[in-house]
Amino acid sequence: MNRIPNHPILGEEKPGKEVQIFVDGRPIMASEGEMIAAALIANGIWINRYTAHKNKPRGIY
Repeated sequence: MNRIPNHPILGEEKPGKEVQIFVDGRPIMASEGEMIAAALIANGIWINRYTAHKNKPRGIY
């Protein structure tokens, strides 16, 4: 997983319990209490859907 353990403004991340969640049938690791979008990005999943008309990729924003 790719995370920022020591952020210059937010400070040091306290290690949380690791949990496993499933996205499209694929297991990924997340920290307990973490937003799902953050867990997806930390695991390299940047595209969440594709637009209906032009089939363009869309992320969490």
